[in-house]
Amino acid sequence: MRQALASAVPPPRKPYPQRPRPPIDRYAGVIDGWLLADKQVPRKQWHAARRIWQRLVRALLKVWLFVLRLWCLDRAFHVAFATQA
Repeated sequence: MRQALASAVPPPRKPYPQRPRPPIDRYAGVIDGWLLADKQVPRKQWHAARRIWQRLVRALLKVWLFVLRLWCLDRAFHVAFATQA
């Protein structure tokens, strides 16, 4: 309270340590290749996030399906945007 009365400008925030990158990043090129190849086949044959997750788990990568779904949505958007430009 004293700080607020002394100055309207809040003190600077403490720097937070950088979080480690998810293990999915090592396979980003492979997943991007799958997503790009999906553009050449009918929509029913595209890789769903669950299918990508199954292939990664088979490669001994421990990753949550929910995290992979969010990551794939983001990557699919970027891949689609990159192919249009």
